[in-house]
Amino acid sequence: MECKSCGAQIDDNVVQCPYCSAAVSRVASSTNQNNATNIISTQASPSNKTAAGLCGIFLGAFGVHKFILGYNKAGIIMLCITVCTCFYGGFVTGLIGLIEGIIYLTKSDEEFNRTYVQNKKEWF
Repeated sequence: MECKSCGAQIDDNVVQCPYCSAAVSRVASSTNQNNATNIISTQASPSNKTAAGLCGIFLGAFGVHKFILGYNKAGIIMLCITVCTCFYGGFVTGLIGLIEGIIYLTKSDEEFNRTYVQNKKEWF
């Protein structure tokens, strides 16, 4: 199977491309009368949205909400800013986390999935 994002050859059983971390969608035959095809894609569960939102509000300075959504690079950046500035930078990253947590919790599940899971929007 070929990744639609980066074009790499990947195993048919993977959910996420090991090279570019893009969500893998497959087309599978349906068993209904029309033999139509169904597109199967990964979606964020509402619990991920809630967990990321609450962690953004309460632990935003450490970037925990970024790690929950799989944005490891952004999470490490926020964590490094907080720790390397002896927690003085935590005021800025904490404010970013607070804003992002509120944004996550106010979005509908469909909009959250489209924005942060499918389109991989890391910041705000």
